[in-house]
Amino acid sequence: MEIRIAEPADAATIIPYLLGYQPKDTLTFLAVQGSRMVVAGGQLLTDDPDGRQAAHQLAHLLLARGMRAILLVGYGSYPAMNNLIEQTVDGLTEAGLSVLGAIRVDDNRIWHVGCGEPNCKIQGQLYDPAGSTVAATATFAGLQVVPDRETLEARLAPVTGAQQQAMQTAISQALRTIGRPLSATDTMDRVETLIADALQERLCDARAAQLLVLLAFPRFRDHAVGLLHHSQEQIQVWTDLTRRAGAGRLACTPATLLALTALLGGDGITAGIAAERATAADPDEPFARLVEEAVLLGLSPQALRDALRG
Repeated sequence: MEIRIAEPADAATIIPYLLGYQPKDTLTFLAVQGSRMVVAGGQLLTDDPDGRQAAHQLAHLLLARGMRAILLVGYGSYPAMNNLIEQTVDGLTEAGLSVLGAIRVDDNRIWHVGCGEPNCKIQGQLYDPAGSTVAATATFAGLQVVPDRETLEARLAPVTGAQQQAMQTAISQALRTIGRPLSATDTMDRVETLIADALQERLCDARAAQLLVLLAFPRFRDHAVGLLHHSQEQIQVWTDLTRRAGAGRLACTPATLLALTALLGGDGITAGIAAERATAADPDEPFARLVEEAVLLGLSPQALRDALRG
């Protein structure tokens, strides 16, 4: 899919399709490499936003990958979003990134931040996202927009109720038995068997728990990474295991594997939600952080395949 961004309204329209949800109180960006928009992302507006610090971190990541220009689109009300945009522009510029434009979107109007004209702050420019050519092209390409980010995150929410209790019991049992003598080769074979079986049918709680506990070890996680390929079956397996792992650290590995699987298929939306779920489960896990960075930078499926082979 190739969509031409000719004016600010085009950028404001395409970003929800690239993110998979309608941003609200969120500062989003489109990063540019050459003449192509290659990466999209967003930062939620907080009660005490630190736009400059986040901008420096983002600029460092983008500049390291040869991306030297960015377009900012903030979805939110005045003055909070304006302040965040202005701080971010200052931070990006200080770090050496070129800001092509900065706009604020609210109630189907676009304001050009920092333009110095009264109408930029008072009336804004009307636009119709649903009736644009950009929206029609994105929809034809199969891109969808859910109402909010929470709708996407709910797809990976931990199981609840009786299912949660059953999994907690199964995980406790798996943790008690994991210390039994077993060679690394046999354990890797066990991981392969469990994954292969999961691709055929949903694992029972006991076997799902055993796989989750084994994948918590970096050696066996890395072995599982080598088994990844993009398919709907793999997406379903890692989604299911992420949810059944709960909200703790055990969810980090299946969520990371889900992010990689989605990224292998070019599904940046699922990859982004999964990567954030992984780092939320274990903020100190370096591999999960590395995957989150790859997702943020829009690593292509081929580049990821090459990296995994290396």
